[in-house]
Amino acid sequence: MGRPVILDQSHIISLEGQKLEMMLVSMGNPHAVIFMPPEEGSFKTWDMRRAAVISSHSDFPDGVNVELVQVYSETGMKIRVWERGSKETLSCGSGACAAATAAILDGRTKRKVNVEMLGGMLEVEWKSDGEMYLTGSCHFICEGDYPCILQETGA
Repeated sequence: MGRPVILDQSHIISLEGQKLEMMLVSMGNPHAVIFMPPEEGSFKTWDMRRAAVISSHSDFPDGVNVELVQVYSETGMKIRVWERGSKETLSCGSGACAAATAAILDGRTKRKVNVEMLGGMLEVEWKSDGEMYLTGSCHFICEGDYPCILQETGA
């Protein structure tokens, strides 16, 4: 997946009258990683409307992908991802790597961590050479045909 670039380890925005801290990480695309407190409950019930607001916050004129993260052990975390331009997504490789980067730098996990998302589990490893590796399964989910309609140009 390449090498993460830390844009800001402690970026703070004002949202709904509250200060919200996040780590900004680029994996070739921008990510805002936010650690969720345990009292927020199951990651499956988190309110993603807040992630949508963060994604289009004025601090991010081109938008930002948002990862809400709950670390449950030194080798595991759960995340949900709001992708700029496409809303919530079930799985995101660059988001998993950004979340792992933030958790590792913050001392919450080891350099090899399982990342659980609504779409399944990925393993992220940040090697000592600085490269991040992503491992996970892939599944065929659909197939289809798209009709190609050619128009005459009159030429």
